[in-house]
Amino acid sequence: MPVEIVNGYPCKFCGGKDIYEKEDITYYWIDTNIILREKITESKCKNCEVVLIRIITHREERYS
Repeated sequence: MPVEIVNGYPCKFCGGKDIYEKEDITYYWIDTNIILREKITESKCKNCEVVLIRIITHREERYS
C-alpha cells in the first residue's frame, strides 16, 4: 500500500489543520472474471483544497 505525502500536514500553503478525505475507486479487467480494484484515498485541506496525503491500494477480485 503506497502512501505518498504530497504536501505534508499541516498544509504548507495556508497552514490549515482541518482535512477531509476523498475516495476514488477504479476497476480494471485483468482476465476472464478477474478485476483489479484500485482505490485512491486523498486527504485534502478544507481551506484551500490542496492534496496533503495520497494512499493507493490494489486488490484483485472475482467478477460475478
